[in-house]
Amino acid sequence: MPTMFLDLVKTWVVCVGVACMHTAILGFNVGRLRGVHKSWLTEEDKVKNGGIVGDVPEVQRGNAAHRNQLENLPLFIGSSVVFIFATIYAGIKKSDPEGDYQAGCVLFVVWTFMRLGHSVAYLNALQPWRTVCFLVGQLTMFTISLYAIINVLANA
Repeated sequence: MPTMFLDLVKTWVVCVGVACMHTAILGFNVGRLRGVHKSWLTEEDKVKNGGIVGDVPEVQRGNAAHRNQLENLPLFIGSSVVFIFATIYAGIKKSDPEGDYQAGCVLFVVWTFMRLGHSVAYLNALQPWRTVCFLVGQLTMFTISLYAIINVLANA
């Protein structure tokens, strides 16, 4: 196996691992916000802990950030796995696939940092940074998929 391919897989594992931990942290944050603001989902939680049934704005924002990450993570995992398989395929067909491996590493890292930045911006109501991070992350994920498709078709 070429070293660059192993670097691509290592980068993918780290990025997916970070993204999964990021998603879990956002979920824990929603629970923390519920406790801090005494904003509960059920009547029994309200009776036991005091507060209200329903979401205060801080909990709504935390939920929205978590939901957004939950929606984007599977798309990244899918598109990046397709990229890795396309790179394997193209690597068999051409003599120098090193650029494909490097592109994948860069794209995976950019997506990961954009998602982290998006969540920080979302939770802290930082515009235009939330939009910038979201758009760059989406464009990166689109590029990952498009690169994979073009790579396979060009090396058919």
